[in-house]
Amino acid sequence: MKLHSPRFERSLRRAVKKTVRSSPELRREARAGRKSRQIRSGALFRPLLSLGLAVLVGNVTKEKGHPATGLAVLTLWCLAWLTFRVQNLLVILYASNDLQALSMLPVTMPLVFRWEMWKFWRGAPLLLIDLLGGYIALAIFWNQPAAWLMVLPAALLSWAVAYSLVLLCTARFRRLPYAVISLAFLFLGIGLIMLHSVIGNAALQLLDQFAPALNFVLPTGWVASLVLSWSTHSFLGLLFLLPIAAVLNSFRSSLALLRKDYQFREGLQREVSDIVPPSVQTGIARPANPQTPLRVGPTMVEEIITSRQFFAAPQWENRGRLEKWLWNWLQPREKVLAEFAFANGVNLTRPWLKVLRNLAVVATAIFLTGLVAPTMQIWALVVGLMITGVQVLAQATMSGTAFRRMLCSGLVIPFHAVYGIGYRELSRLLLKVTALQAPFILLFTLSASALVACVTRMPLALLLPAGFKCGGLLVAARFITLVFAFSSTTNDSSRFSLWSIALIIVMAGFGIIFLLLGGAGLFVPDRGAAWALWALAMGDAFLFFKVYGFFYRHGRFDLMSLPRR
Repeated sequence: MKLHSPRFERSLRRAVKKTVRSSPELRREARAGRKSRQIRSGALFRPLLSLGLAVLVGNVTKEKGHPATGLAVLTLWCLAWLTFRVQNLLVILYASNDLQALSMLPVTMPLVFRWEMWKFWRGAPLLLIDLLGGYIALAIFWNQPAAWLMVLPAALLSWAVAYSLVLLCTARFRRLPYAVISLAFLFLGIGLIMLHSVIGNAALQLLDQFAPALNFVLPTGWVASLVLSWSTHSFLGLLFLLPIAAVLNSFRSSLALLRKDYQFREGLQREVSDIVPPSVQTGIARPANPQTPLRVGPTMVEEIITSRQFFAAPQWENRGRLEKWLWNWLQPREKVLAEFAFANGVNLTRPWLKVLRNLAVVATAIFLTGLVAPTMQIWALVVGLMITGVQVLAQATMSGTAFRRMLCSGLVIPFHAVYGIGYRELSRLLLKVTALQAPFILLFTLSASALVACVTRMPLALLLPAGFKCGGLLVAARFITLVFAFSSTTNDSSRFSLWSIALIIVMAGFGIIFLLLGGAGLFVPDRGAAWALWALAMGDAFLFFKVYGFFYRHGRFDLMSLPRR
């Protein structure tokens, strides 16, 4: 139990222990009710992750012989860590389990903000340990006394820049899809680990080629560029002190902005117009000033209520052609579920038009950079595909508010369980939404492969099948993301038992097999074997979905998950 007062917690703990020791009955009850201490997986896994990063930096630097390549690994690691920590900070500040109780206590908002920020800062030293390991590996490669003196200042400076960027992004750029970006980094890392023997050399060659540019462009690599200029005795690297100082200077202002906006109060919106059903909107006089809210008389209000037209759901099926096709495809029960999962309706046509527009902008940028600076084409391609790829990933995995949860008497209960919505019918609705977008996902991956072929001068006949396979794998991955979405609302893997261990092993096994088969289907030279492995990857995702659904429907999981301490 956390009371946010260390002195009171210590005195209370001592008083409880003293009272228990003085009573034989209380000692017996304490022994009977004592729970075994659970070993957190992070306590075992996290040091191994830091050690693995240091080994990776050392091996990459030794194999290529370029310190810039090892520094680029640290740059990308800090960038991935940045997206995870921004997402974590947003959850701690605005979705923590103790906020409901704290909002009812007679405490000031600055005090609540300081308590929540303390929870965030407890995980801050982990990145510093990672950076120390990485710079120690570089110092071993340099094998100079001055390099060892550089380890601690460089690690501290990189750590400070990374967390200044975390606060800056949280305070001023919180609308960016950090969850999707962090998920993309996670899948990329797992894919590189699983397919190291297949694509490891190509990925390392690509990283070595663009390492200096990565350290120069990415803010998390400015300290790495400064260290690299020190190793080459170039005074031009001192110019990186200017943007580094600007980022560090934003720490106070970002923290002050977060503290200022952190308030438990009702949001005030401007006065809106009366909601008039489309069936009675004809003949209503609109205000001359667009800022003036529309108002109707009491007679019409009474008619709207008595005719029950105010219960009408949003007419999202009229927003575009894709929405209309989806509406006609859905069954009556699924239309009701669509209203539950997407309260404001399903948006498909407009987001895909934006994706295609952005893809056309990327193609134009690649063409123009090819005329002006051909070496910048690869950057236009990478940045453009990253932006559009995140948009496509968000559309392919859209679930609305289908998996929202509520805290009730200390238990977290998913809303779909409260309303009696089952695994099969909710997943069928979301799969139909994804299936309708499958042609556009394939169109995007095929267009992206054509752009890659244009920039890299690789054969188009080789990249188009790979683009088609990537699109198919992205659609099939929807089965896996649905399983994890349902799993996040249960306590199937939160308890330490043989059942939970077996479940985690099975889930991880299906996911690893999917990545291995999918990667092999993309890179195996034999075309027949490659298509067969690709089909097996698609079948693995579907089988994973069906196996989890079998246990879910037979009540093997508790939908009332305990809140995490």
